[in-house]
Amino acid sequence: FGSNTFCDALTRSGQLGACSSQMKQPWDVYGHDSGARQNWSTLVREVGGPCWYSSTWPSRDCCWLAVLAICVFCRAWMSRRSSRRKVRTTLAVEAAHVVKGTHVKVAAQPDAIFHALHSTFDELQAKLPELAGAGFDAVQLPPAHVSPSGDLRREWYLRYQPLRWGAIDPHLGGESSLKKLCAEASRLGILVIADCVFNHAAAVASKAEWEAAQNDAELLEEIKCRLDNTFAPELSRDDFVMPWDEGWGCGALSELRLCENVLAVHLDHLKRLLQCGVRGFCLGARGFCLDAAQNMQPAHVGQVAQYVEFLQREGAFVYTEVSSLDRQVHVHYASLGSKLQPVRSMDYPLAKQLKEVFSLPKHGGPRPAFPRLAAMPDSGLGPGAVRFVRNHYTALNSGTALCGIDWSCAEDAKLAWAYLLSAPEGSVLLYEEDAALPLVQRALAFRRAILRQAAQKIALVASGACSVEFELSAVPPSYDPVMLLVHLRGSGSEGRSTPLGVVMLSFGEGRQHQRPKTPTRPRSNSNSPRLGHVAAPASLPIPWDLGKGARMAEVLGGELQGSGSWSPRLGRTFQPMEGLMQPSHAAHFFLVEAPLAECACTAKEVVVHYRTGWPAPHLHFGVQGEWTTAPGWPLRRAAAPPTAGSGTGHGHWWTLHVPVAEGCEALEFVFNDGGGRWDHQLIGGNYKVDSPGTYIVEDGSIRKAVL
Repeated sequence: FGSNTFCDALTRSGQLGACSSQMKQPWDVYGHDSGARQNWSTLVREVGGPCWYSSTWPSRDCCWLAVLAICVFCRAWMSRRSSRRKVRTTLAVEAAHVVKGTHVKVAAQPDAIFHALHSTFDELQAKLPELAGAGFDAVQLPPAHVSPSGDLRREWYLRYQPLRWGAIDPHLGGESSLKKLCAEASRLGILVIADCVFNHAAAVASKAEWEAAQNDAELLEEIKCRLDNTFAPELSRDDFVMPWDEGWGCGALSELRLCENVLAVHLDHLKRLLQCGVRGFCLGARGFCLDAAQNMQPAHVGQVAQYVEFLQREGAFVYTEVSSLDRQVHVHYASLGSKLQPVRSMDYPLAKQLKEVFSLPKHGGPRPAFPRLAAMPDSGLGPGAVRFVRNHYTALNSGTALCGIDWSCAEDAKLAWAYLLSAPEGSVLLYEEDAALPLVQRALAFRRAILRQAAQKIALVASGACSVEFELSAVPPSYDPVMLLVHLRGSGSEGRSTPLGVVMLSFGEGRQHQRPKTPTRPRSNSNSPRLGHVAAPASLPIPWDLGKGARMAEVLGGELQGSGSWSPRLGRTFQPMEGLMQPSHAAHFFLVEAPLAECACTAKEVVVHYRTGWPAPHLHFGVQGEWTTAPGWPLRRAAAPPTAGSGTGHGHWWTLHVPVAEGCEALEFVFNDGGGRWDHQLIGGNYKVDSPGTYIVEDGSIRKAVL
């Protein structure tokens, strides 16, 4: 583990034998640094075969285990060499740690997590079959340590004020109820995630008292006595940070000093949660969330790494709750894990972006959903993060909204949930109230079905690596609904893909769209755009060629069948190329049945590259005479296009992708700075294009790029 003190603590606890103070990396078993003692044996197989990690045991106890491991390694290695393909495939990496002769596989990162903050263990156990049928593969428990008693819903914050870690809180059902919950979850294939609060303990004084005690020795001694009386016999005053420091965000809560005694108490709590299983049938918690990690002082981060190393050695999935928009803060805590098992983080940056894109306008009028989605700068912390739209902190905290994520209610956030769940990336953590929305349940069933369909098709791929991707588009002139295509892309030169599903998110813009006002015509060198208005089409064609014979079926939900198997519940099936009626609901989810690698899955679009010195340029355009509402769609900052000329213009390059469709391919547009200044062609008025493609606009002229 890299810490003799930590290993000695484990040895004294009687749970682990003496272990080497220096952990080797898994790749060392292939010959690097072969002179050092090897604590791990590693076997990597392609999809269909697990990768086992087994800790070294004393030869006098387990000689047969070493012989068996060598035989299995040689057999699998020879099998791999004889059947090696000329392709790259995704490695299914699992691990197993030997615990008294039992193999414990490393818990894979879950896909959909149900946050059961307001439920007791018995209540959650009763919900598990329903959650499994809805598409959840993990549940996150309320913190299991002993906390002050209170209503689980109205006084939820008490769960994050630990009193003792040496027992499972009887108010939640105690250890016996937790064991029953873990047994039922194991039967249904659901991962149990424990929420651990290790940064602080319950409050024994108000914030004002803590502040006053910094200059009042008598009051400080009184507070220290409260600490002794409240947390004995596990902790004493010496286990808390002195002097009190509000700078790390603990407020009135009692901030812990991660000393040797506190480490031992926390490790005992982790082992208690890991062992809450019926021996021989299931394990206890296999996932762990480290709450409020960003409030831990830098001097304590090294101790937190010891928690992570212990849990990962036991085969657990670990992530941290870091409520910060600063990506570097998240990167810092991600480094706590190993290269093969990085510590995931809750994606607050992405949640903030989703709030900005999907929020209702404050003063009415249409909201430009598609261009704002297309202009999202990135995907937050990356595809491996734990993602959310609302969580318990942003939904329940009073006062200033945490990180500016201030949804008024779950209903207000439902389209953001539909968008997030449609992209099968990372883990999604769903707060209990949001998971009850019918639209969110359909989106979750779609996500589960897409992942299963992708896994089945990947197994049939004979050449090239594959990746599941999604593409955003819309159909002019209304650009509502916004559509997402989820597809399996191959690595060949043509980039052929297999469509998996289509999502339609309706913002009501097509029905609310009004004819925009004509912008003020400048007196000198700018012409106002020509405006017009046409009615929205009665039907909406799919903007992608899904391939010959492709069919689509709407996902209406999911259901749990015999022996824990799950399948989507589908609605009517229809031919996608005939067009779809304007959705009457906020979102529709369709599975696509198509031959493998049948289509290019690329929608038609006009890509505009524009060079200007304006800080926030917009594109105001018209399709078939219907124009966007001024100032139009915002452009996104970009690098210079490969075919950019040597013009004399100054400023930066910006870009925008505008979807077009059959019969709606001609585009007329002008640029503006968002504040009344306009830019058109030097000769001929508005810029015009008559076909999809990439166009370069610079120095008042436009040309089509030859790619």
